[in-house]
Amino acid sequence: MLCVQILVVTVTAFAVKGEDPSEVFGVIYEWNKLDFTWPDDSFKARFLDSSQFIPENTTISGVKVWRDRLFVTLPRWRRGVPATLASIPLLTAGSHRNASPKLEPFPSWEMQHVGNCSALQNVQNVEIHPDGYMWVIDSGRVNTLSQQPDNRCPPKIVMFDLTSVTSSVRIVTFSDSVTSGDTNLVDIVLDNDGTGYTYISDASEKDPGLIVYSWKENRSWKVRDSRSMRADPGVRSLSINGVYVDVNKNIDGLALSPVSDKVERRLYYSPLSSYSLFSIPTSVLKDETRAVGDVSGDIKTHGRKTSISEGMAMDSRGVLYYGLLGENAIAKWDTNLPFEGNQRKIAQDNNLLQWPASFGFDSQLRNLTVVSNRLQNFLAGRVHLNEPNCRIITAFTGTKSYLY
Repeated sequence: MLCVQILVVTVTAFAVKGEDPSEVFGVIYEWNKLDFTWPDDSFKARFLDSSQFIPENTTISGVKVWRDRLFVTLPRWRRGVPATLASIPLLTAGSHRNASPKLEPFPSWEMQHVGNCSALQNVQNVEIHPDGYMWVIDSGRVNTLSQQPDNRCPPKIVMFDLTSVTSSVRIVTFSDSVTSGDTNLVDIVLDNDGTGYTYISDASEKDPGLIVYSWKENRSWKVRDSRSMRADPGVRSLSINGVYVDVNKNIDGLALSPVSDKVERRLYYSPLSSYSLFSIPTSVLKDETRAVGDVSGDIKTHGRKTSISEGMAMDSRGVLYYGLLGENAIAKWDTNLPFEGNQRKIAQDNNLLQWPASFGFDSQLRNLTVVSNRLQNFLAGRVHLNEPNCRIITAFTGTKSYLY
């Protein structure tokens, strides 16, 4: 406990007045512009000269924690992102603090080459099993926000063993029945009940849905539901600190309830363009015959959030944490209670919490880690490199992730 308290007081802290005093979020890292651990200066110069590195097009989207490292994703939404998956040291009490550390491409520079379909192309999120297996979802398509996306590489899953990073453990590609020409793999959760299933959100404009992958069978199928997995037509734009952006996007963040002997396990989700929170039983997802049919009767609508969300995460007690993009805030809900009347806003800051994009648990220190990336400025083409654009924020919550 002492180490966590020291960490919190040595960084810029903020919280919602009157809420749980243990949930004080603090900024541990922030960047005006991101930079990398280049092999040498000439290597970096070549990337800059050829526009393979454009700082204003490079932002952090996802974050996960493993032992003493933070793993961050850098989607290739626009040209000029030299690495799509990287790591930085995890700041701990007593450690030397570099407020804006350089990112180390993971697992190597060789695995970041655009156009090499065996390498990582466009990663938005990863998940890490407690045993050290990292599941990386790679959409394959790059420059997806440009007029001419690069479709050379197909979507895939790449798994790494973080205890021995010599090569990938498995590379999974998908059949045409699961993916489409504009597949957009957004989030991933792991079913750790021993059955070996993985659930992935695909925000494709043409064919959104949930991809279910069976590790044991090495095959996948897709769950579709227009009402809950497509954008709400009434939610098309959002204003954040005076910047209006188009948010007409389909299914986005995922969160999986912990293993329980008392209640049925459920997968929670929401389209980016929706105030509603939905869930579906994992028993339905695992039954391929049932899952590829009409699942609308199995989907539960829990209620209305106070704003739209991108990232969300579940802890080991069944508490769901999620962002409120329009309020520059983070909220939580104990899923053992009704949704209506039990949502709690636990942090809000109009400067530091612009666009809380992703959540990850440090299950050793029992902290919740958040990426705040001002994505509204990125989408609107208003990134200014003379001010902080990406932040890593953390708070002691006293819990572990749903995987424990």
